Amino acid sequence: MTRTSQSFDMHGLAGFTLLTDDRHTAEYFAAEYGFAQNQLANDVPIVELRWKESALPRSPGPGYRFHVHKAAARWYYRVELSESGVLIDGAGNRAAVPMVHHMLLHPALRWLASFRKVLLLHAACVARNGPSLLISGAGGVGKTTTSTALLARGDSEWRLLGDDYVFIGPHGKSYSHGTRAHLYLDLLRRFPELSDRLTAVESARLRLNWTLRTLSRDRVKIPVRVELDRMWPGRTPPKSAQPAALLLLRLSNDTQPRLEPVSSSAETADELMSINFHEARHFIELASGPGDWLDLWKARERSLMAQLVSRIPSYELHLPRGTVDVEPFILSLLEKESTGNGPAIKI
Repeated sequence: MTRTSQSFDMHGLAGFTLLTDDRHTAEYFAAEYGFAQNQLANDVPIVELRWKESALPRSPGPGYRFHVHKAAARWYYRVELSESGVLIDGAGNRAAVPMVHHMLLHPALRWLASFRKVLLLHAACVARNGPSLLISGAGGVGKTTTSTALLARGDSEWRLLGDDYVFIGPHGKSYSHGTRAHLYLDLLRRFPELSDRLTAVESARLRLNWTLRTLSRDRVKIPVRVELDRMWPGRTPPKSAQPAALLLLRLSNDTQPRLEPVSSSAETADELMSINFHEARHFIELASGPGDWLDLWKARERSLMAQLVSRIPSYELHLPRGTVDVEPFILSLLEKESTGNGPAIKI
C-alpha cells in the first residue's frame, strides 16, 4: 500500500507529521487535526509519527516495546525525544490509533512545545467578542458541560477554542486547539438539542458506547468524535484570544453554582500542574528521555503555569452535584457583570 504523508502546523507553536500506509489512520488524524493541516514552517518543532496498521502486530525489530491497553489496543513502539523533535515509530491494530494519539502523540507535543515557552493546558477554552475563558479541573468535574452550556444556551457570540486542550503562547495568548468534540451520551441527555447534529449511525454508536461504559463500570470510555464545524455551525473560532479569567471547577453540595476568587496563585499553579501531568501519566510510563528529562519538563511547565496565573484572575466555580439545571446560573455568573457581593467576570 502507498505510504501517505500529512503535515499539521499548529499556529507555528508546534507541528506534527504523519507517515502511514493505513487509510484509516490517515483519515483519523486528518479529521482530528483538520484545523492545523498546513505546510510546516522551517522552525516549528515537530513530532513525527510513523505508523503501520496491523491487526496482529509483530515487532518491527530490535528496540521496540510492546503495550496493551485495556485488552483491545495493542501496539509496538519506540520513542526518541530531543529538543528539536520527537519520533514515534510503531505498528498496531486499529484500536491502538486513538490510544497512541492520547498516550504518546499528544504529550509529546506538550513536551516539545514547552521548550518554546508554549503551554498546552488541559482545559476547555471559550471566547466571546475577543477575550477567552479557560475552564480547568480534574477529570469528570464538568469542563465540557460548562463550555457546552455557554455555547448551547448562551448567545451566539460564544466560540470554542478547545474542547479538551488549549495552547497558551509565550505572551499569554490562548490559541485554538480545535480537535473534534468527544461526545458521550450523558452530555447529549443534558443538551438534547445537540442530537440533531449527529447522524443516525453516530447516535446509535453513542448509545452502544454508553452501554459498554456502564457494563465496564466506567473502565471502557469510547467517545463519538464529531467535527466542531458540525457541532457548532457558524461558530468559527478565532485563531487566538486574550484570556480574561481562569475557572477551576469544583463539585459541591450547593443547590446552585458559586463563584469565588482563589486564595493562592501558587496553589492554583500547583493544581494545574497536577491536572496536566495526570493527563501525561501514560507517556511518562511509556517514554523515556535523556537524563532528568521529566524533572526538567516539570520545571518548564511550572514556570509557564506561574506566569499564566500571575497574568489573569483565577476563580473557583463550585458546581452542584447531580442533574440540577445549572445553565442559567452559569450564564448569569459569566455573561453579566455581577451586581451582588460576589466577584464578577465580564467576558
